[in-house]
Amino acid sequence: MNSALISRRKARSIGLTALIDVVFILLMFFMLTSSFSRWQAHTLQSQIGGETVSDSSAPLFLLMFKAGHFALFRDGEQGALGELNEVVSDLNSSELDARTLVLVPDSEMSVQSIMNALGELDALGISAVSLGQSAAH
Repeated sequence: MNSALISRRKARSIGLTALIDVVFILLMFFMLTSSFSRWQAHTLQSQIGGETVSDSSAPLFLLMFKAGHFALFRDGEQGALGELNEVVSDLNSSELDARTLVLVPDSEMSVQSIMNALGELDALGISAVSLGQSAAH
């Protein structure tokens, strides 16, 4: 009789409620561990091959340092080091219309930091941005 009860318990299948609970717990786990960052695209300007650049339309270089500071190079002269909105605040709209702003990140910057800077530039109304390559250390 005892062996009949034991074999009967082993033959019982897993209930549907238990399976739903497991699926729900897994769903909650993956939802809590996934990233909810906002995905967006940024349009970058590029120079057409063979296109010559005159002195009046030479690009402005915005250097992005790992410490979070920026420096603007205008006509070969470096501006003051500071936060992004401070550095680009002295740019006038006619200068930005005529010239492309080239963002040159530090070689050790993360992609997320670069994307954040592009988003801040877009929020400041600067959309003609190109991405430059930094010199290797």
